[in-house]
Amino acid sequence: MKVHIGIWDWIKTDGHEVNQPYEWKYQELQEIFKNCIHVNVLPFFKPNNHAEIQTLWKIYVEGQSYEGFVIRNNHEIFKLKPHGDIDVVVIAINKQSSYGKKNLFSQQMVTSLHVALMNDKGEFIEIGDFASGIDAQLRKALWKLMEYKIAEDDKHVWIKPFLIAQIEYTDLFPSKNKVYKLTSEGYKKIGETNLIRLRHPRLMRFRPDKNPVPNDISIRQIPTKYLIEVNTNG
Repeated sequence: MKVHIGIWDWIKTDGHEVNQPYEWKYQELQEIFKNCIHVNVLPFFKPNNHAEIQTLWKIYVEGQSYEGFVIRNNHEIFKLKPHGDIDVVVIAINKQSSYGKKNLFSQQMVTSLHVALMNDKGEFIEIGDFASGIDAQLRKALWKLMEYKIAEDDKHVWIKPFLIAQIEYTDLFPSKNKVYKLTSEGYKKIGETNLIRLRHPRLMRFRPDKNPVPNDISIRQIPTKYLIEVNTNG
């Protein structure tokens, strides 16, 4: 496996801080790594207005799939990443806690949910889990989902597919995903497919106006460029 490294700052050398303007560090780093194949210095710009920022975003984030921007404003540094959202159906409660070693499930609190999309055949394609956006009050309220249990194993409590959630994410990445068919005995795994998973998923809201049908939670919500990448790599 080849690893490519992108460098965006020069902090220390031999334990000593590099107290130089960023423009100086950027030029020096370019010279140091100019002949490297798998290490490169990430692009650096000083835009003059908002229009230039939008242009750079289209070129590097939308056009070349960069993860986002690291923005410097005097001594402040913050990140700017793209966001998307998608409607998914909850198919299981995760029994393992997402909050350290606390076994919140034994305290009748839900910390994360397992979710899926649907294909045109009405089959469920799992795309991962989300915990972000579930606060302490919601953890307790979501315990009512146990009333809809249809099966249980070591990791999940599988529930009837009725609850639709709108999830925000920063990116999508290719993945091998399990495909399930809902039967009278629960979710039956019928195979796997190449699709995607969500990076940094976060609950935005639940959607009582939507139903677990292909038109509402279809895999067609996935942007075409990601499907092309999946098909190419698969």
